Amino acid sequence: MNTAAHGIERCAFCARELDERFRFCPYCGKRHRSPDEPSQRWYHSTYGVILCLALLGPFALPVVWSHPRYGIVMKIVVTILILALTAVIAYVLVVLYMRLAEQIRQLTTPY
Repeated sequence: MNTAAHGIERCAFCARELDERFRFCPYCGKRHRSPDEPSQRWYHSTYGVILCLALLGPFALPVVWSHPRYGIVMKIVVTILILALTAVIAYVLVVLYMRLAEQIRQLTTPY
């Protein structure tokens, strides 16, 4: 008997029968994906977003803004945090460069 033809499917996590209209399994709480729903992109997983932000910094913000499960508040908070962190890192690099340039100038200047 084909249970999918009758509107009943099995949960991929706990294998219990559930109505195909359910978005979440009432038994285990896991998200139930219907066959016509597109699968999640790798960069929309939590680890994918973190990896993109760690490697690309502010250039990965389009990944955050295209994320289907993040709300507008989450997107704004992540954007502000990433831009603030980028500004701090840029400031630290400029200060370090200035100190290094001064030390090199002192070493190369005859007394």
